Amino acid sequence: MRDLMITDSEPPVRAADLDRFEQAHGLVIPAVYWAFLLKHNGGSPSPENFRVEMPPRPHTLRSHTDWFGTAVEFFLSLDAENVSIRVQWPYVTDGRLQSGMFPIAYCGGDLVCLSTREDTRDQVFYWFSEEEYDARAEGDRNLYFVAPDLGAFLNQLYD
Repeated sequence: MRDLMITDSEPPVRAADLDRFEQAHGLVIPAVYWAFLLKHNGGSPSPENFRVEMPPRPHTLRSHTDWFGTAVEFFLSLDAENVSIRVQWPYVTDGRLQSGMFPIAYCGGDLVCLSTREDTRDQVFYWFSEEEYDARAEGDRNLYFVAPDLGAFLNQLYD
């Protein structure tokens, strides 16, 4: 996995902190993000930019594939005030984020997620809020594949 410059991260966490957090919130942090949290407890990456391939879909009226440029504002920490897994978890519990998607980064209202699904485990997806229907997940209509795993995602970040 690529080394990034991470600024504004939270104080380091230990495996015991992650265990307690999972138990308290009834969730499982994907192993690859668990390792990332032990090294970088959230924070703003540099480089931070990436591109998302957005193929045609019926609800978008796109007739061709578009490339959308965006940036990771911050990776989610374990439990910080505004930039944490805890704060973003209602997207999952309220049904806005698709089942099997785990939020790991915030991008100006959109999210980068790791899949916990059997068929796409640890793949990275972009949750595009502008294509959300009525603040509810409707199939995978606003999820876009970004990378086969977190390491590949980090390696494609650019300035």
